[in-house]
Amino acid sequence: MKRCTSTRVSRWGSGHPVEAHHEDDTGDQQQGEEQQDGDGGSGAHRSDGTAVSDLLFLTRRSCSLCAEAHPIVEDVARRRRHTIETIDVDDAGLADRFGDRVPVVLRDGVEVLAGRFDAAEVRRALR
Repeated sequence: MKRCTSTRVSRWGSGHPVEAHHEDDTGDQQQGEEQQDGDGGSGAHRSDGTAVSDLLFLTRRSCSLCAEAHPIVEDVARRRRHTIETIDVDDAGLADRFGDRVPVVLRDGVEVLAGRFDAAEVRRALR
């Protein structure tokens, strides 16, 4: 059973510059674990019909770790059919809470990854 988490998720993204991604998982999909996972996203939508992201990727402009982690998280999220929003903690007023720990990945409002992580850790966190 899926639960709607739009209240918690929209609290983070509402009113802040956000890069939202919702990609179809058709075409060049790898065989194996990635393909078998099914729909990992929440499926929730805002009143205007846009998808509510179940993943938030918190970053900042000067973060080289974030630049390395972002494509990995995006790739796994796309394959697992998650929706993802990328938020700059400096622009969103979240620097006090997350600034030195970025990158941070929140899933349905719960922190699942922070700091340095690899693709295997991302896959485990997004199961």
